This record gives sequence, C-alpha cells and structure tokens, in this order.
Amino acid sequence: MQGKSGALFVLQYTEDVNLDSSYGIKTISYEDMITDFDCNIYAMMTVSEMKHDRLLKEYLSEMVTTVTDKDVELSSLCLREGGRFMKSPYDVLCEVIKKQKRSNGESFTVEISQDTVNKMVWKAQVKCIYPLIERFREHMIDIYKDEIVKHLPMPNCNGEDYKVPTDVEIGPLWYLAEHDMKSAVSDSDKANMYTFKEARNKLSHLDTLEIDVIKDIIKIVSKLR
Repeated sequence: MQGKSGALFVLQYTEDVNLDSSYGIKTISYEDMITDFDCNIYAMMTVSEMKHDRLLKEYLSEMVTTVTDKDVELSSLCLREGGRFMKSPYDVLCEVIKKQKRSNGESFTVEISQDTVNKMVWKAQVKCIYPLIERFREHMIDIYKDEIVKHLPMPNCNGEDYKVPTDVEIGPLWYLAEHDMKSAVSDSDKANMYTFKEARNKLSHLDTLEIDVIKDIIKIVSKLR
C-alpha cells in the first residue's frame, strides 16, 4: 500500500495450532465469519448459470445449503450434480462424500443419515414450495371468487366457517371445484388444484415431495400472471 511498508498475508491453519494474536496477527474463525446468508449467496451464484427455471434453481440452492449445513466445499460439489441431487439427494450426497476430496486433499468425514437428509429436504421444500402453493391458491380464488362466494359460509376442519373466498384453503377449494362448482371450473384447473392439494397435504404431514411434483408445481406457477 502506498505510504506504508510491509505486506498483508492470509494464512490458513488448523484448530490445533495456537496462534499468538500479537505482532499484528488477527485470527478469523470460519464459524464466526461465514453465515447461512453467505452460504446461500454462494449457492445462488453457483446455480445462476444452470439451465433450469429460476424457481427450480432457487429450490436447488436452498436444498443443497440446508442439507450440507454451511460446508461450502461439500455444497459446491453437490450443486454441480444439479438434477441428480434434486432427484436423489441422500444417494448423491453419499456418493460425493465417498468419491470426492476437499481442496486440501483430505477426505470428507461427514456422517449423515437418510432420515436427517429427508428432514433437511423437507425443511427446504416448506420454505420454497409452500409459498408457491399459496400463490396458486390465491390465483384460483381470484379467478373463481364469484362462484366461491355462492357456497359460503362453509365449514372447515376446525368446525369454524369460511366466510369470505380468501379464507378458503386449497383442499376445500378443490372439493368445491369437483362438486358444487363442477360446471364452472375448467378441467385443467381442477387437475392443478388436486396437484397442489396433495402437495400441501404431504408437506403438512412432514413428508417430502418428489422432484417431478416440484417441477410440475413450478411449471404451473411460472405460467400464472
């Protein structure tokens, strides 16, 4: 730097080395400095060039960062697997851990169970897919609100009544479409309502969605205006 002598060095060291903080040495801990936000930004930048729909790339980014839990090197390798990872996250994760090495040549020592991966995938799906289900529900209500209001109030599963169209959840909405509003709702909208209803039910019962279902949901939502 102009007007100053000396140089700046960045040294990587392991935890078993005791560094003296004197003489201008500043210790920076990865765990303290790298946050979930940083990992998410890195993942989104990595997937940005992939040939997937924007919403699918957001899902891949969220799922990988959630499953790999701030392990950026492992995250990077899993992100490269793209569609394979989205289809079979546990199998591909185990494959990467077994076959790949860290940048320093060391093996990955991550141990993770199928159940843990499923829970992490579910968490990512709730964060990414639930809002899409809600967006679709609102879109359907906006289209059919004049028909829906004819059948209100109607009871919900808690014994209370839906009194306005915007209160009607996707399950009861599908029921109305298949019965009381059958002639007013298009066949394609009925089919889509069923897809979204089933997806919401699975997520609500802590179950994960297959990637083909997620792609269908994203494809439908991407067409909404």
